[in-house]
Amino acid sequence: ARRMQESVNQSPHFYVSTSVDMGEAKRLHLLLKERPEFKGISINHLVIKATAYGLAKEPRVNMAVRDGMIYEPESINVGIITAIDDGLLIPVIKEANALPLKDLVFEARAAVERARAGRPNATDLVGGTFSISNMGMHDVEQFTAIINPGQGSILAVSSIKEQPVVKNGQVVAGLVMKVTVSVDHRIIDGVMAANFLKAFKEALETPALLMV
Repeated sequence: ARRMQESVNQSPHFYVSTSVDMGEAKRLHLLLKERPEFKGISINHLVIKATAYGLAKEPRVNMAVRDGMIYEPESINVGIITAIDDGLLIPVIKEANALPLKDLVFEARAAVERARAGRPNATDLVGGTFSISNMGMHDVEQFTAIINPGQGSILAVSSIKEQPVVKNGQVVAGLVMKVTVSVDHRIIDGVMAANFLKAFKEALETPALLMV
């Protein structure tokens, strides 16, 4: 509670949203979950990888203000906000952009399982440079999240909804996921946030990019 109050008081939050066509990402998920090396893969793992891709394309969104100075991390360490019985923990996936997808799935599943069991290791909860709050499993259409103190941005991920979309001039049924990035407006402006979301969206709508 103290850290959230600190974030709201010290970091002027600025919000940018977009909608992502998740049809191709869902197809990739269905394909990969049948393969043993991707055991336990979820849509959230694709979201984590797409986030890392977006941050690599727009590294300024990975910056933060610490002790009154601009902090530019050397790596992309993505925190996964995880609900536990009496609050939240944020296990961190180190160098998420450098991990192959199958390794990211393994690392993320293991870190989240340790957090939920109350047995995180010494490095699980430190070093995060960006966080993801995914409420897709709770039938949430859209929301905004508060930046984790010490970081400059956080991504709020909503549910995938079946909605009409326009493709090739025709209205068809599509799977749409709304996301909102909250940024510290002292150092990250709307153009930077939009660049990040453009790359994030590109990765999920062309998911071959998640496999490199």
